[in-house]
Amino acid sequence: MRTIELDVRPIPQLYGSSYSNPHEGQIIRYFNSPKLFGSCLSASLEMLIDYIRRDDRTPGYSSFKNAGKLQSKLTRQGHPNGDKTVHLMWNQATLHNTIYGSSQALVDLVGLDCVEGGFGMRTTSVSKVKLPEAKNETCEVATDDVKLLQFIKDTLFQRKQPMIALIENGQLMPPSQEFPSWDRNRRPPMRELPESKMIDKETKQFGHAVVIAGIFDPIQPINHAHPIDEVELLILDPSPSIELENNPERFYNPPSCLTDPAFHVHRIDAASFLGKIQPERSLIWINERE
Repeated sequence: MRTIELDVRPIPQLYGSSYSNPHEGQIIRYFNSPKLFGSCLSASLEMLIDYIRRDDRTPGYSSFKNAGKLQSKLTRQGHPNGDKTVHLMWNQATLHNTIYGSSQALVDLVGLDCVEGGFGMRTTSVSKVKLPEAKNETCEVATDDVKLLQFIKDTLFQRKQPMIALIENGQLMPPSQEFPSWDRNRRPPMRELPESKMIDKETKQFGHAVVIAGIFDPIQPINHAHPIDEVELLILDPSPSIELENNPERFYNPPSCLTDPAFHVHRIDAASFLGKIQPERSLIWINERE
């Protein structure tokens, strides 16, 4: 039996939703423009960046403050509108405006050199189909869920890195709306969490992004018929959304039911989760540039 849980903080998405949920709206544009989708992918990238800086989580306006090799141009105050009295920083809001729910845009942003407007790092992605590589992206192929799970195990146990997982037409649901009281900075061990379920739920456009931060692996015998059986994953879900686009007052005081980690942390059966993984860039993680 092996278990690993990485010190990744759950971060809610600020905008929109991946679902047609009456409690999670989408940003509405005027003049018959299409609805915009949620910032789950940007929130997931923010979790990966926050993990990089886990040993020195200094408060700041930027998601990238003290984040490894990102300590440079990306951590400085910005003035894209030319107004020197207004300080803007890279954070989920500015990430969402750049990535806009696209995994292709994410790997492009991370892989580009700093002088080109990127992070100057590398990404590794795993897909069920072969994809052309973006700049400084390594594309791997997992033709089935067993191979996909092996990439998850290797990344967690050997590299000790969290990863973004892209799912479609599925939603993580806790067993009930009743949660134990947690210390927000110290969640219970994975095995003590109530087990969540994956339900069928239509996703929009790019699907939904979450972060895999841990795994329970019972280590089945080599000749076991179902190597995924009894494997569980620790998933950090940016949903439910804070929905700032419809409730700007939450910028100052969001409801606790939207920010409490208990509503964003899930222990889920690996088989049901992997059954909802997207075929393209199913998994994405960040590497230091060699």
